[in-house]
Amino acid sequence: MTKNFEKKDPSTSFIEIEELIHCQEVSKSDRQIMLNLILVQVSE
Repeated sequence: MTKNFEKKDPSTSFIEIEELIHCQEVSKSDRQIMLNLILVQVSE
């Protein structure tokens, strides 16, 4: 899973996204969008 994700977008790792998700500046809707993006990337 992680390898596929990194291949598609090397500049964005799961760790970076996790940091964004956990950052308090990120709103709930943005967090949901991020999670949806991860799910889409992983499932392809």
